[in-house]
Amino acid sequence: MSDGINYSVITITFNDGATIMETLESIGPEIRNDIEWVVVDAGSRDATWPLLEGYARTNPNIVAVRVISGGKPLTRGAGRALGARLARGDVLIHGFDTDVVFFPHSIVKIIKEYERGAQVAVGGDSYFACSRKDYFRAGGHSPEDQVAEDLNFYKRLTEHGIIYRSKVLNIEKFNHNPIQQIALEERDAKKRRGKK
Repeated sequence: MSDGINYSVITITFNDGATIMETLESIGPEIRNDIEWVVVDAGSRDATWPLLEGYARTNPNIVAVRVISGGKPLTRGAGRALGARLARGDVLIHGFDTDVVFFPHSIVKIIKEYERGAQVAVGGDSYFACSRKDYFRAGGHSPEDQVAEDLNFYKRLTEHGIIYRSKVLNIEKFNHNPIQQIALEERDAKKRRGKK
């Protein structure tokens, strides 16, 4: 199914017009011939879609999809599931929310971690990578899930006997979600204290 695409990064966005460009510019340079980025707009009512559509025109391996569903936005689970169905890669990398700015080489770090682990599914801070086969064998993300969609998916993986491992890679540079940003600042302060 790959068409030369080995990895598909899947992102869902909704009304992130104020932050999406920072995310696109932090990840966009990593999209290359063997990596595609599928970004699903769940029905934004702000500037998200025009910004996403314009950026997607700069790279043929960025696939922008806008879903308009009777005025009701897609759930996060439905958006992730749609992105997985549209993806061409053999390895699916979920996450990369559009309210987060990522460090350079974040995708490469995830790919290396996935391959280092003998291609066993791996999840951590703002990402989850698994084979297409395992994703669909476990039933993928549930369209009903608006919150905890990833945690519910991890549960389905284990219910289907698919092991996964956890690995924090510290790929988030800045998170526009205030609670998440506090956690990042605490992480960085801990690192600084450890270097002294």
